[in-house]
Amino acid sequence: MASTLGSIWERHRWLILVAAAALAVRLGYLYYYSTLPEWTQLTVDNYYHLHWAQRIADGDLLGATTYFRAPFYVYTLSLVIAFFGDSLWTLRLFGTLIGLLSVILTYLIARRVLNERSALLAAVIHALYPTAVYFDGELLLDPLFTLLTQLALWRVLIWWEQKTVRSAFLCGLFFGLAAITRPTALVLLIALIAFVLVWKQMGRIRYRFAVVIAAGALLCILPITLRNLIIAGDPVLIASQAGINLYIGNNAHADGISAVMPQPFGHNWQISDISYVAEIKEGKPLSSGEISDYWSRQAYNWILHHSLDWASLYLKKLYYSISDREISNNRDMDDFFARVPFLRYHPFSFALIFALGVVGACVAWKARPATRLLTSTTLLFIAANALFFVNSRFRLPEIPLLIILSVGALAWMFESSRIRRRTGQYALAAAVLLYLLSSLPIVGFPKGEDLTGLASKAIFHYRQAHYQQAIEIGQKIIERDPKFPEANLNIGAAWFRLGVGDSALYYFERERGNYPGRAKAYNNLASYYLVNRDLDSAYNKLNRALLLRPYDLTANTLLIRIASADDNVPDQELTEYISSALLQTDSNLTVMLEAATIASARKLYPLAEQLLRRSLELPPPPVETDDLAFDEAYPYRPDRLRRLRAQASYQWGFVLGQTGRFEESIAASRTAIELDSTFAEAYINLFSGYLSTNQMHAADSVLSQAARLFPNDSRVRQLIDRLKR
Repeated sequence: MASTLGSIWERHRWLILVAAAALAVRLGYLYYYSTLPEWTQLTVDNYYHLHWAQRIADGDLLGATTYFRAPFYVYTLSLVIAFFGDSLWTLRLFGTLIGLLSVILTYLIARRVLNERSALLAAVIHALYPTAVYFDGELLLDPLFTLLTQLALWRVLIWWEQKTVRSAFLCGLFFGLAAITRPTALVLLIALIAFVLVWKQMGRIRYRFAVVIAAGALLCILPITLRNLIIAGDPVLIASQAGINLYIGNNAHADGISAVMPQPFGHNWQISDISYVAEIKEGKPLSSGEISDYWSRQAYNWILHHSLDWASLYLKKLYYSISDREISNNRDMDDFFARVPFLRYHPFSFALIFALGVVGACVAWKARPATRLLTSTTLLFIAANALFFVNSRFRLPEIPLLIILSVGALAWMFESSRIRRRTGQYALAAAVLLYLLSSLPIVGFPKGEDLTGLASKAIFHYRQAHYQQAIEIGQKIIERDPKFPEANLNIGAAWFRLGVGDSALYYFERERGNYPGRAKAYNNLASYYLVNRDLDSAYNKLNRALLLRPYDLTANTLLIRIASADDNVPDQELTEYISSALLQTDSNLTVMLEAATIASARKLYPLAEQLLRRSLELPPPPVETDDLAFDEAYPYRPDRLRRLRAQASYQWGFVLGQTGRFEESIAASRTAIELDSTFAEAYINLFSGYLSTNQMHAADSVLSQAARLFPNDSRVRQLIDRLKR
């Protein structure tokens, strides 16, 4: 054993040292990151992946509808959660492991393209590259996609040398895994198969290789397609996100870098929005795949009728793709990097590896076929991503390839300085010009694009009940852009929570004035008037919200609350309001529980019991297309879903007790406690059930247990005092 380890050390000691350095850098970064507020300020895509993975780990293995996003990364994340838990340290360490493997793959590819020394240098640069370190620590699919793309290209290089069926199959297999992580990999797969088919020097065997590569990819992709077909009856190849992404990047209001819909939806568009619009326009219910097709057609129609505008936008996106500016639509990366010493003070930037990478591609294009593979792959990624919209994480798979090409350029320039000095000088001059092209703001960035990170931070502080901080951040946003979407709304909501009604109303009205076509401001105004018992104004604002978004969960919940608070609304009319809200929200579980609670409070016990029975049987909305899954407060996370079930069981027990069915009430209360042992109301309900059936010993036992668990609960103390008297 010792001799084996010694042999491995002798042969790979430099690579081991580089890998150790890469690991140390990433662990050091994570430790520093954990001291910052951003550690727990997950962005929307992070939350979506986390909540989806938690649901899978909890047993929801196949889901309930078409995949909106490619699923492979989320399933790997769910395995980590199932075995090691879902702490942020655990999940970020998983990304670190992926990043470490990616550094090793950079070495393996570079060794085949260049040589041992150059491969080690490429691995060192990748190990220290700041953007790679940053994304390795996020709960995003891009590091895994990068790794799988590297594995696929590495196998292509091996197949190029060996020309074996096994090598061809492995090429296809890794491209297939990459495709079910991010479907952009299909562009590379199709390009590879097309190249093989036209490579006449291989003779007729090229057809066999093309089939084998395709078979390897289909082994990964076909199960996803079949799953979509069987579970949802929707023949979507991998995921249904492509159509809306294409439209976002190709419409009259697109800016090339923001995941923004035209008004009235803007930055915070939801899957329910795009589904509703598509179905209204088509005049019928649509599957997820049909909704994607609808938005694809809208993009194609705009491109067809506005070719010059599209060409201008596409060129702008190509420039953003090679810009040194790090772009994110959820966090201000420039601000974040400036506050992390390692990310701030580093010798490498995208402009540098881009400039040297282009030189490396040019000087070795004819001499090395492997260079042509890396260059073509990079160009395909740039061209494909620019068809949609541009983001720093989308170009992450290009980074290792550009690093390898950069190292090749450095080696060539070093040799040229000794042999052909003038040629090396020309290459250096070209690199400087390319660096300037990437670094200088030749094409301006959209106004306010850097405010999205601040907006995410304000929302996080609001969620954490840090209302004053949320207000301060919101004020900074509107000082720079008074009409930034939802900034006034978030400030108003924070003031509302602080009990400063006049300020809340002022900012809600500002948001309504800025965006009269959006429902959120009307919802907040309706809530404000409901709290202040101005029910006529509450109805007025709510009706406007429902007109704009009839499917809105908040608006339909408010409809029930306002109607229940109105003494002039008879029971039958309230029942009709509840039916309408459930119909519009597709019997959403949280809306149904709210309706059941209100029906119980109105003593509409048959209706409450009916709703509670349904809520206990009703599955949560499919996480794959649930807008709430993108939010920190996702109510169907496994632990929260159990609490919702506990709440329904408790409420059912309460209703059963009110109707004299005490034994059933006791059983329901026990179920609530089994689901959530921290639910004080369920213990109180169970105590009442035992008391009503003269089971005094059981009642005393439950009350004693409640007193231990909830010593500060006033309701429990009141029961104890009553028994003493």
